[in-house]
Amino acid sequence: MRGAIEPSVMDSNKEDTNPADAAGRARIFTASLGESVWPFVLAFSVAAGYCWFWYPSHQIPSTLKDVLSAVTTVSASLFGFLLTSGSILVGIKGSWYKQRAKEAGLYMALVRNIFTAMWWCLTTSVLSIVARSYDLDWKFLWYRYGVSLWLFCAILALGATIRALRTFARLFQLIASE
Repeated sequence: MRGAIEPSVMDSNKEDTNPADAAGRARIFTASLGESVWPFVLAFSVAAGYCWFWYPSHQIPSTLKDVLSAVTTVSASLFGFLLTSGSILVGIKGSWYKQRAKEAGLYMALVRNIFTAMWWCLTTSVLSIVARSYDLDWKFLWYRYGVSLWLFCAILALGATIRALRTFARLFQLIASE
């Protein structure tokens, strides 16, 4: 009964005696933190740089509607691609590749990264469609912040997609090495 309520003495006194293991775990944590944070840092830096440094001395270009149209097409296409790949990954049952990905700890990261990128692509597409409905000649004061928000979402969608592709690449390298 003791083992069911209290941890055994052997388990509670177990400590990491190998500093290399602790250092390795710290490097893995730092790398995974950097991998998950860099798209947000980049997106925020570009959006803030545009809002506070670029916009005050430069007007919104008249070709913005063309850019918004192209971004709508690209982000909607990426959304569809990511939705398809995510659905295939989730739908695979009993595959050797899926088992290897789970053993390596890549499967859940891959699914999470795919669906994160998918939703940021959808957000960027919707914002681009909404932004196309406004005329630049109206010169609203909030245009500066709207473009900054759009830049944040577009760059974050790109960064999240790159992060998902890098996870795919790690999975492919793992499979190719076996």
